[in-house]
Amino acid sequence: MPKGRPEAWEAGCARVFTDRASARVEDATGRVGILRDVIPDYEDPAESPGLRRKRPTAFLWPVGGGAEWLVNPEHVRRAR
Repeated sequence: MPKGRPEAWEAGCARVFTDRASARVEDATGRVGILRDVIPDYEDPAESPGLRRKRPTAFLWPVGGGAEWLVNPEHVRRAR
């Protein structure tokens, strides 16, 4: 994660903590992962060019390994 980012990044009304690249977080479904980055204007390249829209996106990695998943940063909080 780039240096110089504030400890908390505002995404709408939610606070997503990005104080270190290895922050353990939990999404709205209860999955726990490692927060890798938050991109406020991400466009999914899998969507057709005419249907793409910019949206804030958090990138999470599973704690035990596996496929990365994307989630709205408003649905992410520090893991308990």
